[in-house]
Amino acid sequence: RNGLKAVLLRDMQLIKGKIVVVFHGNDISRYLQLHGKDVYRYLFDRADLLQPICQGWRAKLISLGCSSDKIDVHHMGIDCQKFVPEPDRPLERPEVLMVSVARLVEKKGLQYSIEALAWLQSQMPQLKFEYYIVGDGILKSQLASQIKQLKLEDSVELLGWQKQSTVRQLIARADLMLATSITSSNGDSEGIPMSLMEAMAQQIPVISTYHSGIGELVENEISGYLVPEKDIEAIAARVEQLIRDPNLRRQMGEAGRKKVMTEYNIDLLCDRLNDTYQVLLGCE
Repeated sequence: RNGLKAVLLRDMQLIKGKIVVVFHGNDISRYLQLHGKDVYRYLFDRADLLQPICQGWRAKLISLGCSSDKIDVHHMGIDCQKFVPEPDRPLERPEVLMVSVARLVEKKGLQYSIEALAWLQSQMPQLKFEYYIVGDGILKSQLASQIKQLKLEDSVELLGWQKQSTVRQLIARADLMLATSITSSNGDSEGIPMSLMEAMAQQIPVISTYHSGIGELVENEISGYLVPEKDIEAIAARVEQLIRDPNLRRQMGEAGRKKVMTEYNIDLLCDRLNDTYQVLLGCE
């Protein structure tokens, strides 16, 4: 929407300069459902550079009619010096600690993580775990009711919004992160959740879904597991595998940090973005 405004303002000679437009999840999913697949045609023609945050969105822009020559994928990134592994985190302990960091909205798929843990506990009554969900949103009361109905009040806790430092410390202590994203009923979908990058940078293995650009970050069976959307038994099975194998958690955690350090490191991405803009401006 802002990109369209910018090209219109430039065409009216009210502003000058190059127009670069970044595309996130909602821009390429829900917004298209509301306004039609041709809504960006004018933008494709008039903008100088389009920067989707994943390869999946690049393919989507091309399918909508954008020239591939105008597209440059630019990932979101994190400060890898801020999100670092906890040096003394034990691999084995009596209770497994799991965490999700997300807005409490449909596309985050939190209800499926909760359901999966209830199913897993029914299969493994001896399992002791803590699952903390950090965030707030319109589904808070619904999720709280689900937790109560499944008798998980002693194991699953909605923590609400927390300071970044608190979230970072919580992730650092976790055994694994759950981010079971889905396409919501109104068509909204993710890009690549930042919480996954933060967990992987801290060497925490992740369980997520084959959704949007997540597969570009999480390499299945290398830095974590990917499962189909809404597949409760698949989520539970992957949780069980990671619970049973501390060495696998360590190996996946190390692979995840390596992936983030090389491809989602904000310092490297900023340098690359600077080079891209220099070329766009004709400075090189």
